[in-house]
Amino acid sequence: MRFVISIITYLSLTSVQVFSLDDPKRGTNSIDDGILDLIKDDDKYNKLSEERLESTRSKVRQSPTQTPVKLKDIKSSWEKISSEELKDFVKIGAEEKPSPSLNLKESLGDLLLDHDFDIRCQKNGLFKGKDNRLRQYGFPSDGVVEAVELGLKWLQSEQKNDGSWGSGLNDTCLALLPFLAQCELSSSSKFGDTFQRGIHFVRKRKTEKKFEYYTTGEFYKHVGDLSDLVTHALRTMVLAEYYAMTKKPTLVEGLEQSADGIINTRGFDKQWGSSYLAHINIQALHALTFTQIRKKVVVDCMLDYSKILKRNLNSNRYSSKLPGDILSLQLCQRGDSSIVNKGLELLLQKNQFISAQPPVRYFQASAFYQSTIMTGIYWRKWNNLRLVRDIIDSQLLDGCWTEKSPENSKYSDLETTVFTLLVLQTPYRHRPTKPLPDDQKGFWEKIFD
Repeated sequence: MRFVISIITYLSLTSVQVFSLDDPKRGTNSIDDGILDLIKDDDKYNKLSEERLESTRSKVRQSPTQTPVKLKDIKSSWEKISSEELKDFVKIGAEEKPSPSLNLKESLGDLLLDHDFDIRCQKNGLFKGKDNRLRQYGFPSDGVVEAVELGLKWLQSEQKNDGSWGSGLNDTCLALLPFLAQCELSSSSKFGDTFQRGIHFVRKRKTEKKFEYYTTGEFYKHVGDLSDLVTHALRTMVLAEYYAMTKKPTLVEGLEQSADGIINTRGFDKQWGSSYLAHINIQALHALTFTQIRKKVVVDCMLDYSKILKRNLNSNRYSSKLPGDILSLQLCQRGDSSIVNKGLELLLQKNQFISAQPPVRYFQASAFYQSTIMTGIYWRKWNNLRLVRDIIDSQLLDGCWTEKSPENSKYSDLETTVFTLLVLQTPYRHRPTKPLPDDQKGFWEKIFD
């Protein structure tokens, strides 16, 4: 009896094992164990089982077919394409027929966002790499960084409860420019609240008077003041740089109106009412080029003004508007002009930097910096004057700068401090603007250049 029970038990266990092997849903400890259980003594079956084992292992353990795209790879590809000569690009004003290289460059550019702001600006509000840029362009980085931070703290202490500075919108826009240059935005641990309240004040205010006249071109038909146009240009510059760093869609409509306002307030001769207004307007339009908003009309406006300016500019005689005129030509991609080089030489000879007005000092430093895209010799000569060290040494203990000369007494400490900070931030605020290639200039313009 016991023998019969043993036989039945053995047969039962064998049938259970065979059933388990045929069941595809049975549980196994691993893929290898499941396939190894199928291996029999037969050589052919063993070979087939080993092939199934190796195939399954490769499917489970193989690396992904597509590796994730790295930002550094995008940057290297974009720079490689940027360095190539884009021969298929037609002159400005004619029909554009971009080559495949241009299409790829634009696609990579979208991934990189804005190349002048976003690359250097981190989400946490900290700007990394200042020291390297300062050393690269010959600035004493140890003193500049501390002086700038102390100046920003002074501006922070001067902010009013409503988020404004000084007399209103004009001074508030000026005060925000050094924070934007430093990438101290709303997320900044030191100045985040200061910037947030300031930009909120700017966004809710349009201009001091009659903003609708700016956008419709009706300004000169009504009672207006050139100072209102300066305020409008400064506000446009601030919001354009802010948009270039944040890509906030709520800013687009207002920037479109701002661009129209600057363009429509030109006179019949396609110029603005004063040289200082023109210098600020060109910088505002230059900031708009980073946003891609109204790009064609903005670039056309800049080129129209640069043609007029080149005809009228006298680079053989020094004047307070000469630095701003040179900078305007450079930002309009006319920095390789012979009159620009003559003007820079004249500025070095006169050496009027210290006694000049605060905005003129800022225009002059920016003009020399923009020249580095060509030779850099003018920037090095200007740097050798040790003017930056003199600026640092003249900073007051509370962090501000003040005007001592009687002819500049009309400038407040706020204006003086802002323009001085912008001088110190020159090496990392913007990159030099590359001049247009010769094949994009007119025939007669090349002859008389």
